[in-house]
Amino acid sequence: MENLWNAMGVATPFVTAIVFGAIAFFGRETFKSVLQNEFSTSLEDYKKSIQKELSEFTSSLKKEENKELAKLTGEITRATEEFKTTTGRSLDRKIRFSEKEYEGLSECWLLLRTTFEVINEIALEPSMLPPIENMDEIQLNQYLTSLGLDENQQSTVNSSPEKIKLLFHILSKKNEKIIKSNCDRFLESLYKYQLFFDEDIYADFHELFAISENIWFKKNQISNPNISEETKLKNREYILENKGVKSREKMSRLIEKIKENLNK
Repeated sequence: MENLWNAMGVATPFVTAIVFGAIAFFGRETFKSVLQNEFSTSLEDYKKSIQKELSEFTSSLKKEENKELAKLTGEITRATEEFKTTTGRSLDRKIRFSEKEYEGLSECWLLLRTTFEVINEIALEPSMLPPIENMDEIQLNQYLTSLGLDENQQSTVNSSPEKIKLLFHILSKKNEKIIKSNCDRFLESLYKYQLFFDEDIYADFHELFAISENIWFKKNQISNPNISEETKLKNREYILENKGVKSREKMSRLIEKIKENLNK
């Protein structure tokens, strides 16, 4: 209130005299009501002033943002047209191609890793089996269940006079199917994204697929009773060599090529 009087050029002592005179003339309650109305009016005017300034500032800021957006849009449009003029292709097409390339490299690399992890785990024949002939039926069924054998397979092993030999054969065939399934998924993905890969990267992927499929094929031969022991021995050597260090070295070189390609 004092500020209002000061703004009008009225001195503070004179304001005090006016206030006491007004209280004496109008009464305390009437003067209080007049004072409240004065403050309410002043506060309302102040709020309106602030809202007006805020509205003007927001409007100014939005105009600046629109200018920047228009400028950026123009730059993108010019860059897009320049790319199309230089390469003869649209930038959108290039972006979509790059997205598919990244998607394909990620998917094929994951399937490659999964395939060789499976191969490392189960490509070799079961080297040691417990003496299942000494187990009772409950113990044997529990053990066969832990190996993932179904009820028919368990029943066949239980009733066989050569339990270890039969179990060995079942596990080998079971693992062959798992490896084959992973190889098929890997190849399907590789063919799906072939168009988006550099020839060099595709060739490396396919070479590793060929190794994984050869491991499956040679493992299949090992379980074939009509294959000679000499061939089985060579197959075991191939599997042992290619499931470990050799494949890891090839995969290491491939991942470096992929990283280099993505950083271009």
